[in-house]
Amino acid sequence: MKNTTLSTIFFLTFITNVSCQNHDNISIFEDKSISNFFDLYNNLHEKKIQVFKIQLFLHENRSYAWKIKKKYEELFPEDKAAFYYEPPYFKVSSELFLKRSDAERKKDSLKDNFPDCFIIRENVNLKDY
Repeated sequence: MKNTTLSTIFFLTFITNVSCQNHDNISIFEDKSISNFFDLYNNLHEKKIQVFKIQLFLHENRSYAWKIKKKYEELFPEDKAAFYYEPPYFKVSSELFLKRSDAERKKDSLKDNFPDCFIIRENVNLKDY
């Protein structure tokens, strides 16, 4: 029985190797819907939209800018502030807005605590929004 099993395995392995060696070409059939899906995916990742955000603060001192970020997040716990460095300044900005009017309303509510804040326009990737 053991001999028969080993013989069968050897035979199947031999047949598989021989049959694989006889094929010179490999054909790949591509479904159009898969191609369309990848095109859509790539377009979404390249698409940019215009948004608005409020720049709360910019300064050369990192720790001072970080304090402003924390102050904003304490006053507005439902919102997150972005903290980033664009030489030579550390910057703190609010969340993104699709409409300038929404950004204006938020800026008006911030003026008491952040008197130097202003609105900036930015183009971001759709996937990042």
